[in-house]
Amino acid sequence: MTRPAGAGSVSGGLLELRSQADALAAGGRPPPCLVDPEPFTSDDPRARAEAAAACTTACRLLELCGLTALMSEQRWHVWGGVDVTTLAHDPSARRAILAAHLGNR
Repeated sequence: MTRPAGAGSVSGGLLELRSQADALAAGGRPPPCLVDPEPFTSDDPRARAEAAAACTTACRLLELCGLTALMSEQRWHVWGGVDVTTLAHDPSARRAILAAHLGNR
């Protein structure tokens, strides 16, 4: 996998993701996580599952978000259409599932 363009570091990847999300929002096409962020960070696994499903059908930043999650080793919330919270205790599984999920795009 390659790093997102302009992402020379973890913080660079996060900044790039936020910049692109803000640009989409300014253009009237915000990603689902900006429309209603609560389910993406919810303690309720069902809410996170619904948020992950919303990503896979409506987010134009799905791959960048997933790659950023891999780069920054996110352990909580929904990233790139995957609830990484459920994988928090097994980093190798988290990477494998995110990589496989994003590879099918």
